[in-house]
Amino acid sequence: MGFSTADRHIIINYHYIEEPREDRRGIYPCAPAEFERQLDFVSRRFRFGGVEDVFAAARSDGRTPVAALTFDDCLRSQFENAVPILIRRGIPATFFPITSTFAGLLPPAHKIHFLRSSFSGEELVKLFNTFLATLDGARDVSTWRIPLDRRLPGQERPHKAEDVPTANFKEMLLAVPEEVKEIFFRSVFAKLGVNEEQVRREFFMSPLEVCELSRRGFTIGNHSHTHLSYRNDDQMFLSQDLAMAGRLLEELVGVRPNVFSYPHGRYNHAMVASLKAQGFRYAVTIENRAVGPTDAPFAIPRLDTNALKPYA
Repeated sequence: MGFSTADRHIIINYHYIEEPREDRRGIYPCAPAEFERQLDFVSRRFRFGGVEDVFAAARSDGRTPVAALTFDDCLRSQFENAVPILIRRGIPATFFPITSTFAGLLPPAHKIHFLRSSFSGEELVKLFNTFLATLDGARDVSTWRIPLDRRLPGQERPHKAEDVPTANFKEMLLAVPEEVKEIFFRSVFAKLGVNEEQVRREFFMSPLEVCELSRRGFTIGNHSHTHLSYRNDDQMFLSQDLAMAGRLLEELVGVRPNVFSYPHGRYNHAMVASLKAQGFRYAVTIENRAVGPTDAPFAIPRLDTNALKPYA
C-alpha cells in the first residue's frame, strides 16, 4: 500500500490545501509549497491526465506513466491555493463537490473536522459519551459508547497523526443514526457559540466558484449530495442522493458528471448498482495504492497526498 517509485499509473487525492493553523489542527492540510513539490515530483515521472486516462493506461498496461489529480469536497482552500497553481502549470484535475453545501449545509464530516480543531480526541470521546447519557431511555446507546484504549474496527484509512480516541470518534460518528449525530453537533456547536453557516462559507467553494472551475476546463465529478457514509443497502436513498447531486451539478455546469468519489471511501454492491443505473463510468475509492490492470472501473484506488511526501 502507498506509493512506490515503480508505480506507473496513479491517481492522487487532496483535501485541504493550506498552511497548518492552530485553529484548524484537526484537518492535516497539505501546505501550498508541499503541493508544488509534489507536482514537481509527479511531472518529472508522469504525464498528467484525467481519471479515465489513468484507468485506460493501467488497463492496457501502457508504457507512458499517467497521473491524475483529484480534489474531494470542493474546499475553499483548494480554489484559493491549488487552482492558481494548476492553471499556471496547465495541469488538469477533477473536483468533487458536495452539493448540499450549495444550500448552506455543513456536512457531518466537516463538523467533525471543526470539532477536532477545538478539542483533543480524548475530550471529544468524553463529550460524546456524556451526551449519550442524556438521550431518552428508549434508545440502546451501549453500542455507541466510544472506547479510549483500543481502536474500533472498520477504519479503512486512519491518519497516521490521529491518536486512538480521535480515530474512534470519527468512526463512531459515521455509524450512529443521523438524528443522533445532529443532536450532538447542535449541542456542542451551541456551547461553543459557533454559527454553522459561517463555518460552511469558510470551508467550501460557492456554486459560482465551482462554475469557474468548469469554465477553466477542470472536470467536475459527483461526490453525492449528503456526503453520508454509504454502508447500508438502502437502494432508494442511494439512487435519490446520486440523482439530486447529478441534477444540481448539471444545472450548474451544464454537464452531468460520469465519475464518482465515494464519501469516506465506503461503498457496496448497492452503491455500484446505483452508479451503473445512472450512467456513471468510473468511481474512485481511498484505497491507498497505484491503479493496476485488474482494477474495476467502480473501485479505482487513489493515493493519499501523504503517500508522496517522502519523495517530493
